[in-house]
Amino acid sequence: MDKKDLLSESLARIMVGYLPHIHDLTKQYPSAPEKNKLDGSPVTALDLALSDLIEQMSLKNFNNSIYYSEEKFSKWGFPLMAIDPLDGTREYIKGRPEWA
Repeated sequence: MDKKDLLSESLARIMVGYLPHIHDLTKQYPSAPEKNKLDGSPVTALDLALSDLIEQMSLKNFNNSIYYSEEKFSKWGFPLMAIDPLDGTREYIKGRPEWA
């Protein structure tokens, strides 16, 4: 089995373990007060909370990787975990169920 396959299976198991925490955050932030990032794109408290949670997961399980989030820019290098913690922020803000 390829190392990438092992990582993806490992990451999937880890993320499933974090589902209750993710679900709790979506309950904690049911609406989407927003601010604008420096580039003018919107960011919500849920974006930031999910980014923090995934960063904690990354540090605990992949501490030799660099964590790079759309919401938290850090140094760039490899191995790298690059994420968009809430895909579909604009849809989330509008209350449409088209975000993940």
